[in-house]
Amino acid sequence: TILTSHGPQFLIDLRYVNSNIKSVLLSTTGKSVQYIPLETKSASLLKTIQHIELSDSIIFVSDNDKLLKFDTAGRFIKQIGIKGRGPGEYPSIYDFSIDKTNQLIYIAASRIKEILIFDFDGNFIKSFKVPYIPIQILVSEMNYILFRNSFPDPNANYNWYITDNEGNILSKYWSFPG
Repeated sequence: TILTSHGPQFLIDLRYVNSNIKSVLLSTTGKSVQYIPLETKSASLLKTIQHIELSDSIIFVSDNDKLLKFDTAGRFIKQIGIKGRGPGEYPSIYDFSIDKTNQLIYIAASRIKEILIFDFDGNFIKSFKVPYIPIQILVSEMNYILFRNSFPDPNANYNWYITDNEGNILSKYWSFPG
């Protein structure tokens, strides 16, 4: 479920639809359904969509190699950041999350212990180091960031961290998978 200023929005991932799912009338989940085909030109082609986030006027979509920005009509606008190993670049993307209030995008990149921050226009703002490689990231409206790493902290066995928006760790937690 994705909440916007227009109320809840639901994202249905068709890859996980199987015969065990019972039929549900769409009219019971909301007032309208909108299908938005994303523009496909050479710069906007995706392999397998990993994550989608919506704001009022923008759709952000990532696969492992790139993060793309589309308008709500599905027209491709631009790529956010680039694949690479330099400042403001990512080897690949594990996850991302958007801060709608401040119009910022937080990217958890693979193989680097760093979070990259871009504005909604795609400009690299800054990055901050983290003591682990995050595989999941969530940004709260209260300027907190929740990270999950794939490998527990060797000293404390934590796999969830809450930080401020500068990367300072405020809390650590352990949760069991599943």
